[in-house]
Amino acid sequence: MNTAGQRIVCDAEETTCLRQRGVSATWWARHVACLLHARHHFTTAAATDGSLKINEDDGRRRVAYGVWEGVQPIDRHKSAALEEAGKLETDYDTHRRVGDGISGGALPPSWEVIDCSELYTLSMHTYAGE
Repeated sequence: MNTAGQRIVCDAEETTCLRQRGVSATWWARHVACLLHARHHFTTAAATDGSLKINEDDGRRRVAYGVWEGVQPIDRHKSAALEEAGKLETDYDTHRRVGDGISGGALPPSWEVIDCSELYTLSMHTYAGE
């Protein structure tokens, strides 16, 4: 569920793709990222994606972008309090930090996925970090 109350899901094609190639693709991407980092010394990284869905009933197009910047750091004060109490972070709090790394939004329906939404996502993330 996003902040506007819309349910966000992977469709059947996306789910099948993730099940077939998700693990190997993740490991390959991690390997390549490590090699690139060894050479270029990244200071930030994010997973970005553009999406185009066409409604089968009326042909309406929905274009969007998304960014995931990874699990966000735990609050220092909360971490110290948990450690002092001998407790671990709850699953809810961990999931919350995963979600806090997600952002995105709708784009004009005339945009194409690769030409615009993918590039827009990269530029939004790049400029947000400046």
